[in-house]
Amino acid sequence: MTEPVLAGRSILVVEDEGLIARELSDALESAGAKIITARGVFDATRIIESRRLSAAVLDFWLGVGVDCLPICDLLTEHRVPFLLYTSYTLLEGAPKVPILGKPAPSARIVAAVADLFKNTVPIEGAAS
Repeated sequence: MTEPVLAGRSILVVEDEGLIARELSDALESAGAKIITARGVFDATRIIESRRLSAAVLDFWLGVGVDCLPICDLLTEHRVPFLLYTSYTLLEGAPKVPILGKPAPSARIVAAVADLFKNTVPIEGAAS
């Protein structure tokens, strides 16, 4: 039997809408990932600072007028690959990372996260 594509990966999901966060979590967990969720910048920052993460999936807008750019900066600083999962097409100031449009089928979400691990060099001491 083949090991799930995201087995052993610790994935942060940052999404302010509970139903979407649950759908993302379910899709990634079914591929073997361990999921940590956050609804906003404060929670995400605390998690990034205290845990070893393999990757992250971020909604760009986390409420009215609140974007995920501080989280993007912190993930970049910690060398954690991430993608944006959003329904917006014009994202002023967004980092040059993969963007997956909402809604997406579970298989596409899993494939996009798995793609984050291609052509990356493992970080010493980080979770894979």
